[in-house]
Amino acid sequence: MSWLAIIILAILALSVIQGIRKGLIRTIVSTFFFVFVIMISNWLSPHVEGFVKEHTKLPEYIEEKFTEFQAERGGEQTSESDQAKQEFIYSLPIPDYMRQEIMSDSDASSGQGTVTFTEYLVSYLSESALRIIAFLIAFVLSIVLLHIILKAVDVVTDLPIIGFANRLGGAAAGIARALLWLWLFFGILTLCSNTGWGSQFMQEIDKDPFLNYLYTHNLLVKLIFKM
Repeated sequence: MSWLAIIILAILALSVIQGIRKGLIRTIVSTFFFVFVIMISNWLSPHVEGFVKEHTKLPEYIEEKFTEFQAERGGEQTSESDQAKQEFIYSLPIPDYMRQEIMSDSDASSGQGTVTFTEYLVSYLSESALRIIAFLIAFVLSIVLLHIILKAVDVVTDLPIIGFANRLGGAAAGIARALLWLWLFFGILTLCSNTGWGSQFMQEIDKDPFLNYLYTHNLLVKLIFKM
């Protein structure tokens, strides 16, 4: 088992312990409002993305970095053959569903003669990175609401109704909450996969079946890309 898997299992265990300590009521409410924050972030994200595109130079900066990243990996020399494109795409540190989407959409774009494979790939990766960044900004703006509302929940959890069932339910809710945070971290990791630390984390994920399963079944990132 890799060191990253041990850390993640420890985080899951701590979340369960925290859920047992806090009980079902507060953990459920905490998890519910975390999901609520995700929903608000989903709603805010397109607006944040539009603002960033219109009022900042971040999109141009991201595209420039991905152009450099692709050039370093020899992407500019990649031919338009399906095999060459597939080999290059599968050399990138991104989830499988993104690779499949790139292959499918790039074939359609190339067939129409609108853009080359390298142009499409840079555009796709840049848009994906910008979408994740916009979501993270929206998430930070939204999470303030979580802390404000949870303060009011403390009054409810002081009632003498917390028993075994409440703590057991809190443990289950703690696991769900930990998974949501873990998927959020994996989304950030996808964004930073071309950095030194990101590449190291990706290597740990690739060689551990448990981590690889959690990474490739990231429901949160899939939700972001469906916006």
